[in-house]
Amino acid sequence: MTPELYYGSYYQDQGGRLIPRGGLKDCLSVWGPTNQFDANTADPVLLVALGMTPQAAAEVAERRRFRPFLNNGELGGLGSAAGRLRVGGNVIWTLRATARLKTAPGRLSDLSRTVSATVKFLKPEEYDPPYHVLRWYNDAWAPNAAKPLDAQQLGNAVAPMLPFPAVAR
Repeated sequence: MTPELYYGSYYQDQGGRLIPRGGLKDCLSVWGPTNQFDANTADPVLLVALGMTPQAAAEVAERRRFRPFLNNGELGGLGSAAGRLRVGGNVIWTLRATARLKTAPGRLSDLSRTVSATVKFLKPEEYDPPYHVLRWYNDAWAPNAAKPLDAQQLGNAVAPMLPFPAVAR
């Protein structure tokens, strides 16, 4: 397991902008075991881990932008991953909102702000309020930010600051 696999990394698009690429932390949860994932919310990285090609996972993500899957019958065309997907049925959701402010001249700022919460929805007749916030997350990301260091670069940058020699494990 590397930091890049767990936390994700960045890649450059055609214009040279850094685009975040999710890691395993975006696909895994400690809340509730399951062997099926909601086709309308599963991250493309998770879809690939379930057996889809990266192109098929991108096509599913693009389709969801315009029309969600409405029932399990629509999942048959998703190949071998279809057996690990379902529509709905989740009680734990990660809700995420991302925004960019406008600067004084009216252009969008380079800084984007993301807030997300992992929420468990409960029976309204039994709980007040009918939800529990399991995790809250704030983040700010600038598209022109320096690319994160890889493990080798990080080791070289940190080693001179350590009071003792770094030990490779």
